[in-house]
Amino acid sequence: MGKKRKRPFKNGQAREDLPQLSFQTSTVPDEDSLEQTHPVISIYYRRVVTLRQYLLERIPKSSKSRRRRIASVRSHDPSGAGCSGDQDEELSQLLDTTLVGILKEPTAGCDQERRRELAEFTASPDRSLLASTDTGPPCPQAEIVDYVVSTLFNRSTFSYQRPKHILTHGFERANGLQATTRNNTLACSLRGIVARFPNKNIQSLKRAPWTDILGLLGSNGEDIMTSLLFDCGVFTAIDCRKGIYYQLSGIPLSDLEPMNKLVETQTLNAKVAQPTISSSSRPVGVAGNPSPKSRAEGGRSDISKPNSVVLFRRRMLYARPAFDAKGQVQFGLSSRRK
Repeated sequence: MGKKRKRPFKNGQAREDLPQLSFQTSTVPDEDSLEQTHPVISIYYRRVVTLRQYLLERIPKSSKSRRRRIASVRSHDPSGAGCSGDQDEELSQLLDTTLVGILKEPTAGCDQERRRELAEFTASPDRSLLASTDTGPPCPQAEIVDYVVSTLFNRSTFSYQRPKHILTHGFERANGLQATTRNNTLACSLRGIVARFPNKNIQSLKRAPWTDILGLLGSNGEDIMTSLLFDCGVFTAIDCRKGIYYQLSGIPLSDLEPMNKLVETQTLNAKVAQPTISSSSRPVGVAGNPSPKSRAEGGRSDISKPNSVVLFRRRMLYARPAFDAKGQVQFGLSSRRK
């Protein structure tokens, strides 16, 4: 057999066998990147991420164009001029500095139900009359915000209670007199709801750059935005270096329980839900009576702790007062009490 032909040498160096190929990395950030941590916000939420990362997590991985579109929104060169450059820089700062606290992950059935409710809300006669005014039809972002506020009030169990949500501040349910007279109330486009004072958070969500986010999300942008306002807490940055944030949407932190305390409560409830030992399986003493040890164990399990007592304030201090001989209200325990 003949010998294999060797590659020729050039300038005393052999040529490389294969050309080196350059690979371009994807511009979409990895979803497994480190989560954001905040000394206060991270205590009350399971996960804390930036707004950009939250949007990328909600967009399907098969939609590469939309994911690339969100990842490509960056601050432009300061030397560049133009209105579009300023808008992109403002939107980029919003995506990177806004923190989203995730309480729970929405399910597919929940998104489908909200999509149906939003379609019914936008097609209602009240919204159609609003769209025919001289100011023009409201933008989709404004429709979503109004739908969230209306749904929060409709889900409230008691009519006199205001939902525990930042977006409901300044609103209350309208009684019959308020619905007809509108005295001391602001203009409100929601049926059955009156505005006592303007909510600046709602005004911010209905303006740019928040209105530009729906254009980046594409087909399921309404589902992502409703889930963001319903299930998450949104915090805008006042000073990122010092960690100062302002809550724009979500349940107020004062109404949330810390996650470590919530886990302890769930563990305690799981222990209480376990089946207790039946009387037939307990050790039996003389004459069929339970042993002192078993009685002591049963007694400890039946004792309730003071924090398990629930007092309803609305049911207190409504008894008729006791009067003395002069007809004046007698404070303290009545003398007729035995």
